[in-house]
Amino acid sequence: MTRRITRRRGGEAAWWLCVLAPACLGIACNQLLGIEKAELDPLASGGSSSTGGTNGGGGSHSGGGDGGTCSAYDVGNDELVRGCLMRVSCDPAGAYYTMSQCVSYSYQLTNAYEACTYGASSCGDVEECLGRRAITPASCGGTSGWSCSGDEAVLCGVPFPYAWDCGRAGAIGCYGSYDFPTQGPTAPCLLATDTCYDAPGEYHCAGNVLYECIGGQPYGVDCTGLASTCVETGPGEAMCIDSTTQCTSPGTLTCRNDVLSYCGETGILSAIDCAAAGLRCETSGDYAECVAPSCSVDDVAGCSEGCNGTRLQFCVGGSPSEVDCAEFGFARCEATEANGFTWAFCVGDQALEDSCEFAFDGECDMPPVCDEGTDTTDCALYGSDEP
Repeated sequence: MTRRITRRRGGEAAWWLCVLAPACLGIACNQLLGIEKAELDPLASGGSSSTGGTNGGGGSHSGGGDGGTCSAYDVGNDELVRGCLMRVSCDPAGAYYTMSQCVSYSYQLTNAYEACTYGASSCGDVEECLGRRAITPASCGGTSGWSCSGDEAVLCGVPFPYAWDCGRAGAIGCYGSYDFPTQGPTAPCLLATDTCYDAPGEYHCAGNVLYECIGGQPYGVDCTGLASTCVETGPGEAMCIDSTTQCTSPGTLTCRNDVLSYCGETGILSAIDCAAAGLRCETSGDYAECVAPSCSVDDVAGCSEGCNGTRLQFCVGGSPSEVDCAEFGFARCEATEANGFTWAFCVGDQALEDSCEFAFDGECDMPPVCDEGTDTTDCALYGSDEP
C-alpha cells in the first residue's frame, strides 16, 4: 500500500537529501549534498518501522525490471546494500535519502555520524548508531507532539513514534517548559541554561551549535555530534552542513575523476565519490549524476522506487535493482509518495499494524476526512483541519 505524505522539495529529485533547520533540530539531520530548500516536518514524517530487520545474514539483491538500454547492474557490495536497506527502513524518524540515493552515492560513507549504519545488520544497530529508537503507539497514551521521558525527547502522534536521546544532540537534557510548543518541529533538547533573545521560529548558530530560541532558552543540536558544521544560510536560517569547503559557483554540478561535486547555494562545496558504488560520474548539459554502466543521466531521472510483493525495487545509478525485504527479517515492502517522488522501505508487521490502529483508526491509508479516532496531528498531516 502507499501512504501519501505532504512534503515540499526543492531542486532535482535526485538531490533531495536533507531538510532545513526545523526538521534538523527534530531528527538530527544534516545536509549531505546541496539541497538547502527542501522541507520535511517531522510531525508529517511517515518514518519507517524498526520491527523486523533482525537477520544478520546477507540476504540478496538482484537487477530487476526492464531497464531498456540501461541494463541491470549488480553493485557487487552486499554490505552497502544491506546497510542502506537497514538505514532507510529502521530509522523511526525516516531517512532523509532514498534507498537508491543511499546505494548510488554511498551516503553512509560521506559522514562520520552516518558511518556506523553502513555495517548495520539489524534495526537495533541503526537505532544505537543514530541515538533514536522506535516506541509503540500504545506507549504514547493517545497524546501527540513532543514530550520528555528522562533525557529522551519523545515524539508521538505520528505513524511511527520515536524517542531521541538528547545527549546525542549535545544537549544538557530534555526540558519542555509549560509553554514549549509541543506541536512544533524542534525537539525539547535544551542546549544551555543561557538566556537567548532571538525570535521563535528562527534558527541560528552559536559557534557550532544550531538552535531555536524558545521561551528565552536555546533548543537544538550541536552539529559537532553530527560530524558537521553549523552554517547560517540566511536571516533566521541555519543548518548543519557536512562540508566546510568554499566554492564560487553556487548551484553548479561538476564531474572530475568520477567524483560528483555540488556547489550549494550557500557557497559550500560537497562531493560524492561515484566510484565507491562502481558508478561513473557523467554530465548532461549543466547537470551531472552518478550513473551505472550502460546507463545515462536521463536513466537516473527516469528510474523510480516501488514494491513488488516483499521485494523493494530501487535504482543504482539509473539501473533497476531489487532486494527482498523478507530475506532481511522484515515482513513487507511499503512505498511512500511525496509530491510524485517515491520512497520505498521495508517494514515489520506489528509496528505497522499498531501505528495504523493508533494514527488511522485501524485503516492504513490516508483518511479522507478527520474522523473520530484520528487526532488533530493526523488531521493536519493529511490535509484536513475539520474535527
